[in-house]
Amino acid sequence: MASERELKRRPQDHEVGLEMVRAIVALGGQELSHGDPQELTSRYLDSVDHALALSQIGLRARGSQGHTQARWTIKVGALPDRRGVSEAAEYEMDGAWDVIPPALVVALRCIGVVGDLVETARFRTLRERWVMDLSGVELEVCLDEVMVEAPQPYAFIELEVEAQERSVLDWLADEFAGRFPAVPPSSQSKLATALMGENQRPLGSTSPKPQGPDLGGRLVRLLDAVDTQLAPWAARSAEHDEC
Repeated sequence: MASERELKRRPQDHEVGLEMVRAIVALGGQELSHGDPQELTSRYLDSVDHALALSQIGLRARGSQGHTQARWTIKVGALPDRRGVSEAAEYEMDGAWDVIPPALVVALRCIGVVGDLVETARFRTLRERWVMDLSGVELEVCLDEVMVEAPQPYAFIELEVEAQERSVLDWLADEFAGRFPAVPPSSQSKLATALMGENQRPLGSTSPKPQGPDLGGRLVRLLDAVDTQLAPWAARSAEHDEC
């Protein structure tokens, strides 16, 4: 599984979010380019006893409305810390909207998640995305307008900054605290926000703590074992292609 490291903030409106993006660009000595908006639909699944949510595991299909293909994602441990930085293990694969990839089904069955899965949340995201350089580190910056459709209508805005280096995200967190003191760190994932709707309270006071066996850790180990690998002749084929 890949690792994902993100800094998250919840600006009050789109314009404040853009100001924060401009601040990141200015820190890198660049100019803000136009971020082409992309509309995405995300649908989350869980067992009827909420085994995934209780173990901080998210199972999602995401894609463009009207398309038959989707990107399936399992994410483990995406709870932001007090600075708004989340560190998660992430496994992704492409497939059809209406068919859960067999590798994911087998992994879930192996950790004891049995029975039918149900849709727990659905929302549309209007995403503006930029890729930029900050002190030699590549950042992926996304400004998301999220419109929750289920389980209840709700809307919010989130700014996400992804980078492999934690030190850069900590630096940005300090910059945001000084420049945008009214914009709070995200205290929970998009999924948790969608599930809570208008009843937004600190995550720790509303969400159950993980119970029982370490489902998340077991799932990470299983999916690491089934991850795709290149055949031994793949590198040689690429060399021939370049000739």
